[in-house]
Amino acid sequence: MTVFTSLDHTLDTIEQSSTEVDLWATLFSYLKMCRTKAMQYHHLPSPGAADYGRMSDLKHFFDTADDQNMETINNLFRKTSPDQMDLEDIKDHSWRFTENHLTTLMPNESAAETSGRQSGFNGVSFTVHGPLGRSGYFSLVSGNKGEVFSGEEIRVMKWVCQNTHQALCKIKILALQKNINLTEREIEILSWIARGKSNSVIAEILGISPHTVNTYVRRIFLKTGTNDRTSACLYGISNGLVSL
Repeated sequence: MTVFTSLDHTLDTIEQSSTEVDLWATLFSYLKMCRTKAMQYHHLPSPGAADYGRMSDLKHFFDTADDQNMETINNLFRKTSPDQMDLEDIKDHSWRFTENHLTTLMPNESAAETSGRQSGFNGVSFTVHGPLGRSGYFSLVSGNKGEVFSGEEIRVMKWVCQNTHQALCKIKILALQKNINLTEREIEILSWIARGKSNSVIAEILGISPHTVNTYVRRIFLKTGTNDRTSACLYGISNGLVSL
């Protein structure tokens, strides 16, 4: 089964997966089929999310027998980590890693020009995007030294990684929501705040007193760790509690 004929099956499996373990197993199987030697993934929560500021990363080596190359690739992954780059450098690009030096390949630099250079590893890094502003960043190392991913392989791998990231985001958001202890009434009031309604208008809409609304708003601030209406709304939207 080739990377192309198995694409639909892989995407269906990702869509049906309900745990991170199942998602990673599916992705690893597909990337191995694409001659991937190693993979690194970064998950970047959006501002306002309950886990904002806690960037998570995962590394996976498809061949753990070659200790020397694993050390080299670990050095490579440190250089392709988002926390080591300026924001403008976090973009889709192919690269070559030789003698601890990372070189970005030009768009018109062909696989033929790159292949055969046995002194380094070739690979690709790219961003992925998920719900509620959650982004991610993948770096994939190609096969043995000197080997490169074809354009078609990069295209389908991006597709599979994008779908995996979206599914992971949904699982993480659901897990975070279970730990957010806002009541249904507090979420309702937060939704009206996000729509620009004042406390007095919210009181009229819900048929309760402005004093009661003020009490709910103070509780919302306390539970979300915010101290103003804008920050509370950003928290609600970023965590999937509020939709506009």
